[in-house]
Amino acid sequence: MNFSLYIHIPFCKKKCAYCDFPSYAGKESLIEDDALRKSIRVSGIQQPLVVMSKDDGRYQLMDGFRRLQIAREFG
Repeated sequence: MNFSLYIHIPFCKKKCAYCDFPSYAGKESLIEDDALRKSIRVSGIQQPLVVMSKDDGRYQLMDGFRRLQIAREFG
């Protein structure tokens, strides 16, 4: 007797045309954003934003784009 096992992970990058399984293609970033939003609401930003000074005296954000965007939602 032969058996096969298929394990489906529902967070595919894109949904295949032949796939009959429920999937949430492209929604993993929404789930991550919701988790980050909750974390920032409860604890604030725990990981610093990384900026670089430019020659004109202004600063450029190098890391932390999503954290900054979500933090701005809270005002």
